[in-house]
Parts: sequence; C-alpha cells; structure tokens
Amino acid sequence: MCSNVAESFNAWIKEARFLPITNMVDLIRSQIKVQTCNRRLEADFWNTILCSKMDERLGNELDKGRTWRVNMSSDSVFEVHSYPSVTVDILNCTCTCYQWQINGFPCSHAAVAIQAGGGDINDYVDDYFYTSSFREAYSQPIHPISTALKVGVSVENHEFVLPPNTRRPTKRPKNRRILSRGEKIRQIKCGRCGRLGTYNKKTCQEPI
Repeated sequence: MCSNVAESFNAWIKEARFLPITNMVDLIRSQIKVQTCNRRLEADFWNTILCSKMDERLGNELDKGRTWRVNMSSDSVFEVHSYPSVTVDILNCTCTCYQWQINGFPCSHAAVAIQAGGGDINDYVDDYFYTSSFREAYSQPIHPISTALKVGVSVENHEFVLPPNTRRPTKRPKNRRILSRGEKIRQIKCGRCGRLGTYNKKTCQEPI
C-alpha cells in the first residue's frame, strides 16, 4: 500500500489540521483556491504540447537512449539494444521493462523506438500529460465565500447559539496522526533494552 499522495496532502495542510473543523475546511478551501489560480496562470505561459515538466522529462528519456541501437522487427515492434535489451511494441504501447504500461508515458526504450520508426512521440503520451488537459483541469476557479457577518443580514434580533459548556480533557492533547489501514509502523531500536519497537529509552518499560 502506497500513501504518498495522502502524506503529501497531510504535509500541505499541516497548519490547518489543528484548527477547529470549520476553520480547517475554510483554510483548505483557500489553499486550493490559490493553488488552482496559480497553476492556471502558470499554464498560460506554456507553448509546448506536453506540460513543462513532462516535456523536459521526454527530452531526458531521449538523451538517455541516444547511444542505444534500435532494430525494427515489424512496423510496430522494435528491439532496443540497451542493458538489458528490451522489446517495444508501439502499436500496443508496451515495453518489456513495463515502465510505459505503469506510467502511461513512453520510457527511454519506447522514446528511441518511436523516433527510429519516424513517429511523433507526443502521439504516444497519455492525454493526462498534455498542456491542454492541464489547462482544462484548472480552468474553473473556486469562488470566494463570504463569512456570515459580511452577508448583510442583521443579527440584532436573533439569538446566538453558543457552543456547549465542555471541560478541557486532562493530559496533553494527542497530535499523532491516525494511521491508515494497512500502513506499516516504522520500528526503532530502543537504547535501553536493545529491542525493536515503537518506544525509546525514555518510554521503555521492559524489565532489564
């Protein structure tokens, strides 16, 4: 199980995670609004078919395989003599290194094979990496939301609903993130007992 996306998002909303629920949602909404606007403005300066980073990645893939020898087996099947040698089928968008199938983006073997066959590499890239798709994804803005006090509704004759009277729990509040199902806990070696676990020498309770 890979939770890289969740970990990245948790780090991005680190400041908002400890706010009350309404403030947290509003801050996350504001962050997404600014990010969407910035990416929309950034894409307006791109003049390439692929997104800026993906166009650079494609150049790196071609440069990686510039010394490889490519033999044509048929109109769509090529043998790329790299280390190790692989077979590329540009019609079915497959390579025996499996990177093309996994990423949806031509690997270095596929890039040199397509180039050797005289094809346009951009035609073999998934639409998700196109500049047009990026612009379409961020074309719709997230509209601002006014707070209740700025709507213009008079609250003089209305009763305010106050939060319930609750006592703050004893002990220090928990800040540790709840682990996802199947997520492995990294074990450390205790400096006191020498065993692997989730504790250190300060919290170790093992008898010695």
